[in-house]
Amino acid sequence: MTTPANPQDANSNPVSANNAGQVLETQPGEVGEPTSMPAVQPPLEEYEELTPELVEDEAIRGDFVIRWAVVLLAFLLASTKVGDASTLVQIKTGQYLASHGFLPPRNDVFSATATDRLWPNLSWGFDLILGSVYSLAGFVGISAFKALVVAITFALVASISRRGLPTWWTSICATLALLACHMRLTAQPTIVTLLGLATVFFLLHRFREERSNDLPDAQPQQTRSLWALGLVFVVWCNLDSRAFLGLSCLLLYTVGETLAATFKTRSALAPGKVRHLWIVTAICAAAML
Repeated sequence: MTTPANPQDANSNPVSANNAGQVLETQPGEVGEPTSMPAVQPPLEEYEELTPELVEDEAIRGDFVIRWAVVLLAFLLASTKVGDASTLVQIKTGQYLASHGFLPPRNDVFSATATDRLWPNLSWGFDLILGSVYSLAGFVGISAFKALVVAITFALVASISRRGLPTWWTSICATLALLACHMRLTAQPTIVTLLGLATVFFLLHRFREERSNDLPDAQPQQTRSLWALGLVFVVWCNLDSRAFLGLSCLLLYTVGETLAATFKTRSALAPGKVRHLWIVTAICAAAML
C-alpha cells in the first residue's frame, strides 16, 4: 500500500473529488469524514398589514356565512315527517282538483252530509300544489317542499337590514324567530303566509333602500321592486286565506310613509314616490278581490 508523497496535502484538502460541496472535517493524521452543510432557512413572509378595508372584508364574509347558516338551519328544522291529518285532506283535495279541471268545486265533495253547501276553499292553490308534489315524490317530496319554502322565507328575513350596518344581528334575530316557531312549520298554508309576509317586507325594504331623493320621481329603478307586489298578492290569495295580513302590513307602511311626507321628516319619501306607493297598494287590494 502506497502513501501520499505529502500527507499534509491530503489532509489539507477540504473538498473531496467525489463529494463536491461537502466539507471534510480533518484532524492531523486522520482522513476527514464528509458532513452536510446546514440548510439555509427561507426568509419569513411579511405579514399583511391589518387595515380597515381588510377588517370590513372579513366582516362581510362572516355575515355571509352566518346568514346562510340560518338558511341551512331553517331547512333542517323544517325537514320533518308529515304527521298532520289535515295535510292528508289537502293532498286528497289537490288530487281531486288535478283530475277535475284544476278549479275548486262549489260544494264540498268530501262531505257525507253537507254536499249541497257552498265550499269556499280559499287555499285551493296550495292543495293543488301539495297533491301534485305527493303524486311525484310522495311524503318525502312534501317534506322537501316544505323545507324549501321555509328556507326561502328565512333567507328573505335574514336579508333585511339597514344599509351600512352588519347583517349578523338580523341573522341572530331570524334564528331566534326560527327556534320559536319551528314546531308549527307544518305542510299547511300557514307557511305560504310566512313566505308572503317575508316577501312583502323584503320588497318594501328594497324600495326603501333603492330610493334617492336626489333623483327624479320618474326614475324606473326607484319603484321596480313595488310592481312585484301585485303578482305576489295574486298568487298569495289563491294559496292561503290569510293573505289579508300582508295587505294590512302594506297599507300600514303606506300610511306611515304618507304621514312622514306630510310632516316632512328627514327620511320621508318624495311626493311622487308616495303616490306610486298608494297606486301599488290599490292594485294589491284589487288582486285580493
